[in-house]
Amino acid sequence: AYKGVLGSDFGTSTTILAQSNGTVVSTIPLDRSQMWLPSVAGRSQERWLVGEEAESLPFDQLVRSVKNAITKNEEVISGGQLSGVSADEVVAAILGRVAVMAKRNGVDVEDSVVRMGCPAFWVGSQRLRLAKLAEGAGLNVAVDHMIDEPIGAGIEWVWDRHLNHQEKVRGKVLVVDYGGGTLDVALLNVDFSDQPVVTVLSARGRAGAGDDLDEGIRAHLVERYLEGGVSSDQVEDPRFQSALVRESRAAKVRLSDLQSTEILLGSTFGELPRVVLARAQLEDAFAPQLSETMVEIRNCIREARLRDSKGFSTAESVRHLSDDVLAGDIKYVLLAGGMSLVPAVREELQRNFPDARVYGDHTINDVTTKVARGFAREDEY
Repeated sequence: AYKGVLGSDFGTSTTILAQSNGTVVSTIPLDRSQMWLPSVAGRSQERWLVGEEAESLPFDQLVRSVKNAITKNEEVISGGQLSGVSADEVVAAILGRVAVMAKRNGVDVEDSVVRMGCPAFWVGSQRLRLAKLAEGAGLNVAVDHMIDEPIGAGIEWVWDRHLNHQEKVRGKVLVVDYGGGTLDVALLNVDFSDQPVVTVLSARGRAGAGDDLDEGIRAHLVERYLEGGVSSDQVEDPRFQSALVRESRAAKVRLSDLQSTEILLGSTFGELPRVVLARAQLEDAFAPQLSETMVEIRNCIREARLRDSKGFSTAESVRHLSDDVLAGDIKYVLLAGGMSLVPAVREELQRNFPDARVYGDHTINDVTTKVARGFAREDEY
């Protein structure tokens, strides 16, 4: 069985596990048809269903985005038929499935060191809560091995450029990890001698990301169907809402490549009015959140300036630095997380950092596994 370093990304939308074999880092299959496990759970006859198994259940019998309960310091689930259920029980069910699937794929999760990601803004009690739940589920995670998610993404990218592209990255790298539940930002400085040496200058973030956009799309589609003559009883049916949630997420991904996409809920619901969602509508809904994202990014760069080794920076002087001066610090911008596939994110970053090289993967598999693969790098922490 494999014993070594594992990287785990317990995400709001998906959960990933990765292992390293020398210079090669690979992800471990965690579900029936996918390398990752959807971070969703539901109850069926007193048994927890997790991942793809759970997604067939009606909308109100599912718990999605349970990681947000830790972010919000909530003990129980609110909403749906599982309202009042322990959030920790749901987390444990998802992580327990990770441990079972890893063992099934020949990985010794109890004797391997597991580095697990968390949002950059989580405090010690939140990190300890997840570490204890992971350990209880059979994963060898210590609170010392809870690491800010954008740092893992940054290290994976730096080493990938070195090993697979023969590029010696030097300078400041801004990592923007835009996931389902949180936006996380880190500013790294990379030196290079025989190999990359990465220093974390600052890391911060906030709650509210892809899930908020998905909810905005779902609410918009509800209005469109009601305007098209669909009855409120049908729209409010849990099965119809389940289909809307799934299709909202899928449409968002399709619009990363297309200018518009037709919403297809399936023949189960009879003949429905034709609804087309345009990329421009998605970007209009996303604009306020993207503006808040740029504020968070600039604050991350300002925070690093306060730790300037020259000692010349004061809070007052840093507060008044112009956007152009802040942008001048950055040589590379790295995008990670599912939301980085939204074209408006890349376009806005390139506009705000015109002299930086903006990097981002173009497939959902690459953007969702980057953090876990970074944590699986054996000698990096």
